[in-house]
Amino acid sequence: MTRNERLICRITMEEIEENMPLSYFVRIHRGYIVNFKFVKGIDGAKVWLSESERVSLPISRTRRKNIAGMGKPQ
Repeated sequence: MTRNERLICRITMEEIEENMPLSYFVRIHRGYIVNFKFVKGIDGAKVWLSESERVSLPISRTRRKNIAGMGKPQ
């Protein structure tokens, strides 16, 4: 999903994840890779995005270790 549209790709999430820069992008769920430049905060099992509407995405239990210690980005 982008600001204006939802994208449908014919490649796997693993392939997308391999091609994303690790400094910004983190996989938080089976179906979500997040650009941490746009994360407003982390609240337990949710990531809050900093778009005009407050949007939250779930963090899977197995992916929480990927974002442990990231907290609120600067």
